Amino acid sequence: MLESANLPTHRRAWRHTDDFTPGAPQVKLVVEPFPLPLSPTQVLIKVRAVALNYRDAHIANGGNPWPVLANGILGNDDAGEVVAAVSFVVGDRVAPVIATEFVTSRETGLSWLAADEDGVLADYLVFDEKLLAKLPLHLEWVNCSIIPCAGTMSCGQKEFVKVRKLMSGTGARIWHTNVLGLTDGVGVDLVLENGGTPSLVQSVKFTRIGGIVSQVGYLGEQNPAQLEGIFTSVPRLSATKLGFDDIMDSVFEFEQAEEAISYLWEGRQVGKLVLRL
Repeated sequence: MLESANLPTHRRAWRHTDDFTPGAPQVKLVVEPFPLPLSPTQVLIKVRAVALNYRDAHIANGGNPWPVLANGILGNDDAGEVVAAVSFVVGDRVAPVIATEFVTSRETGLSWLAADEDGVLADYLVFDEKLLAKLPLHLEWVNCSIIPCAGTMSCGQKEFVKVRKLMSGTGARIWHTNVLGLTDGVGVDLVLENGGTPSLVQSVKFTRIGGIVSQVGYLGEQNPAQLEGIFTSVPRLSATKLGFDDIMDSVFEFEQAEEAISYLWEGRQVGKLVLRL
């Protein structure tokens, strides 16, 4: 067991009230006992920032399409600092995975933070070491907190598979010509590209002059030599890199969680919303 001396005995957490009476508060800040001592594989984390998603506002307002834990803690994206652990070093920057029962892609179970179990909208958390990933050292806590969900490509991968299946079903292989045909040779305004260098070249070919190809991940082959095709297919190419600050809407303090969730529920945000601790 890990020594519990000098470790927190209580934590603050935002739990949804499950009271959907008009005018009733949808979330409540609670102070609750902290389970100590820790087991040898558990890690105590001091949360530094939590990124909210529209899903959190849905859960708080009873609009979630699937069952969730009654009066559970909201939130699935966070960034924190290790306070006590065995395999991790105190001070390590970490975040838990969102699907805690689907870690190696070989499991048959599925459990999501803030759905089947408590989420991360608290000032202290405990997770098993196998569920934690280290975060970049050069990013601020607010930026780190959006990595677990917005910084991954899990959703994009599924969409890419659907697109590939659709292309295969129509016999399309050199598919940029199909897109140009559908747009009378003009091309499209915006491409969300996540295939790899072969598809990137084709994406550029069917993007109109002045259009944007936004590369949001690499799910396929990476062969720099294939990029030569880009420079022969367009007269002028400009590249930009989008930073975390560019997709940030606003930052609230931890104590303002209720206000932040209302902000999300009303659809006022354009970008990510983060609570800072």
